[in-house]
Amino acid sequence: MNTPGLYVFDKVTMTWIYLSSSPIMTTFMSTAYQALDLTSTDDQQITFASTEALVNSAVNFNQTNSSFTILNDGYYQLTGFIGFNANRPDLNSATQFVAVNLKLKKGATFATSSDITGIRSTYVGIAAGTGTAIQIPSTILKLNKGDIIYMAIQRPGITIGGVANQTFGPWVPANNGHINLPGGQSYTKSFTILKVK
Repeated sequence: MNTPGLYVFDKVTMTWIYLSSSPIMTTFMSTAYQALDLTSTDDQQITFASTEALVNSAVNFNQTNSSFTILNDGYYQLTGFIGFNANRPDLNSATQFVAVNLKLKKGATFATSSDITGIRSTYVGIAAGTGTAIQIPSTILKLNKGDIIYMAIQRPGITIGGVANQTFGPWVPANNGHINLPGGQSYTKSFTILKVK
């Protein structure tokens, strides 16, 4: 690995494979807060703006519907991040909780898209009133030119031990949001996709 650039480790041959000196990748990082519907159990789209792209050579970004369209067939590494706070400091029992799913989805439209990867985070009791970070683990997927990717959050309609998933708390002032700056971070949400093969 004497040449600067992007490498991937091949487990079959046990060698590092040189991919490129200028990787094909897209990273969006936002400092915008985003409020969510308090009671919905549907997927809610996480939005970005064109000005939030740090680098963008892997997708065509559509700001109107916050979608990322793949430019070339290949294997891609995807991940996403949000700062999150359910704003429920009133939950004081270990049986009360707020659970959320953070997802990446694929489809022609957000409404018809299907989950391709994600993670669930659960906040018990007063922790539901504390800001934290949620990150989708890095995932490698085969994607085709024209595939459209979206990022979403969902408050699933689940019940555990007879206790239902609690709703989000309202934000005051209204310009604050459930997606916000967690401690130690300088941004509220991000999306990264890297072509690895």
